[in-house]
Amino acid sequence: FKNIRLAGIQMSGKRPSFAISFKPVKHVRDWKKSTQLMYGNLVCLSPCQDFSDPIWGVVSNRDENLLNEKSQIAIEFLESNDLPLYEILIALIEFDGETVMVESPTYFETFKSVLATIKSLDLSKYDLAPNIVYGNFDGYQMPFYLTNQSMISHYAEYEYNMDFESDYVFNSSSVDDLIEDYISENCEELEDSQKEAFRHCLNNKLAII
Repeated sequence: FKNIRLAGIQMSGKRPSFAISFKPVKHVRDWKKSTQLMYGNLVCLSPCQDFSDPIWGVVSNRDENLLNEKSQIAIEFLESNDLPLYEILIALIEFDGETVMVESPTYFETFKSVLATIKSLDLSKYDLAPNIVYGNFDGYQMPFYLTNQSMISHYAEYEYNMDFESDYVFNSSSVDDLIEDYISENCEELEDSQKEAFRHCLNNKLAII
């Protein structure tokens, strides 16, 4: 959405909502039939238009008549924004008509508490943070026990007499051999794609199925 302008204020509950007018990039003929800007959806505004200055909010009121007639929606700005509310308003007034906005088509309240918990985590203690949080795989090294050359010492069962009694012997096997042995012995009911997914999980530090 572009050409964002402040159009009014509405007091309801603990925090005020602000009416903004906008111009959709793609024309919406009837907002009653549209799934855009639904109540509770997360939005992000950028006065500088490059989202280096994100302002986060949620749709707090969706009046379909106002949308059809004036292209207006009510937004409640989140407390987690880096800027206090008065600075947000100053930025929107300063860049009146120049601010742009994007929307996440998901009811934000469903994920709000989860995201708050994740934000409070100490990423320095999270081994996969460079990969999952920052998407950085530069200098990525597999753990030693997952390399093809790795050998793992383990006990292997074998039969030792005519009564088919069993005992265990200390042995060494490669990780790949151990994985294949386990799959052949315990995953017979899995489909080939499921077995491949299982191999993928056991052979990689980070696996996405």
